[in-house]
Amino acid sequence: MRDESLFQAEADEPEPWWVPILEPYIGKPVPVPPERVERLKRLFGGGTPPVAQKGVAAAMRAAMAKVNFQTKVPWIQTVLNRAEGENLVVDGLYGPRTLEAIRRFQSRHGLRVEGILPPQTETALIQTGLNAIAQSSILPVNGVMDSGTRQEIARFQRRSNLAADAIVGPRTRTAMIAALR
Repeated sequence: MRDESLFQAEADEPEPWWVPILEPYIGKPVPVPPERVERLKRLFGGGTPPVAQKGVAAAMRAAMAKVNFQTKVPWIQTVLNRAEGENLVVDGLYGPRTLEAIRRFQSRHGLRVEGILPPQTETALIQTGLNAIAQSSILPVNGVMDSGTRQEIARFQRRSNLAADAIVGPRTRTAMIAALR
């Protein structure tokens, strides 16, 4: 079954080039030599790498998810600094200080304290960032992607000359970083 969230792109971004090529292989195992498994373990930070578990497509999805998350880190750090008074170095590294700042954010806003970025925490960061940009509490910071949050995202996108699709992708996060500086 295809996980649509991994394939969703902003309206002004094309579908990743590898999606149509690898789609026939999704969920089909591919034999991987042991030396490659060890190399992939190092690349993915230990454990059995996705390619050894589910095939090439799973490895590509995992790699793209990791890259996608890494592009979010400067945005996370900027929102936490400007809107929550944190003093993080905006270096794009999800290190111990950023992890603890996320946990404090989750605790302050009544979210499940995990130190990771599940959709509810990401939505709460979007709401916090939009409130800081507006210099007003236009949205409740509750982590719920409701119609009001979507409307404010689209409004921000229009003001930033982006496609107003209410999806916070790389271009919208970049515009938010600029607006928060």
